[in-house]
Amino acid sequence: MYVSGYGARYGMLMLVDTLAFAWHGHRPSWWVGEMVKHRFASPLITCSSVPTEQDFEALHEAQRLYPDRTLYLALGSEYSPWFGTRFFHHVKVLVGDWDGSLPSRPTNRYGISLEQFRRLEVGRNKGLT
Repeated sequence: MYVSGYGARYGMLMLVDTLAFAWHGHRPSWWVGEMVKHRFASPLITCSSVPTEQDFEALHEAQRLYPDRTLYLALGSEYSPWFGTRFFHHVKVLVGDWDGSLPSRPTNRYGISLEQFRRLEVGRNKGLT
């Protein structure tokens, strides 16, 4: 399996890095190039631009919790040096300016993850009490 070979190669790179270079902190440019090549040769674990049923359920649940907000599904990814890159969909919240002084228009709005939005809401509510 290609993924396990990818992880094994990373293990060997880290072993050589620890034994030869990490103890003194100077890595030759050819070695840094090997590490970068490994990163960009990562296999794709899941790569689909079609959201799953669970993704839509998470979006609908978030829309029930925050009916006054614009929520949408965005494609995200996470990288592991052992397993490669995995793509997934997650719920994002469209927000405006932080201070609220300007009206929200499509040109000055951006999306943040639902988890980050929840943390900010909890922090804001704690500050009000």
